[in-house]
Amino acid sequence: MRLFEPHQGNVRLECDFNRVWDSLKMKGELSLQAEVEGKPFVAKATVAVRGERSGERVIVYLHKKNGKRTESARSYE
Repeated sequence: MRLFEPHQGNVRLECDFNRVWDSLKMKGELSLQAEVEGKPFVAKATVAVRGERSGERVIVYLHKKNGKRTESARSYE
């Protein structure tokens, strides 16, 4: 299943956000690879805990930078 197409700044989900979020929540983190540059990243489902979006479901995208996992993007409902 392809979750998104190559992009510059925005991601168009191929599947409904709820379906993707539920799948990630049930299965846990998912290791993926960007199509354009081939860089690996991880997607995980969580709930925002701070700010204006506190309490909202979110898909968080992480990549490794200097040996540490760093958040690179988020998708909200």
